[in-house]
Amino acid sequence: MVKTSLLKNGVQLHKGWNTVSQISKKKRETGSGIDHPCPGRRRVTTFPEDRLIVITSKRNIHLAAPELTHSLKE
Repeated sequence: MVKTSLLKNGVQLHKGWNTVSQISKKKRETGSGIDHPCPGRRRVTTFPEDRLIVITSKRNIHLAAPELTHSLKE
């Protein structure tokens, strides 16, 4: 009964049956369907530093990556 209603909801939301089954499996296992941040490698740069890198690279389109990092360290 529950699985049938989930599949109907998936059709209404235009999601595939596999997506709906994965979400229902996660809900059964963890008690919640919320995604948590995945553990992984820590970020080396912060978001403002990322923005600065992008802006600098767009301003100096002829700089290679090593030259760009050298100019940012100065």
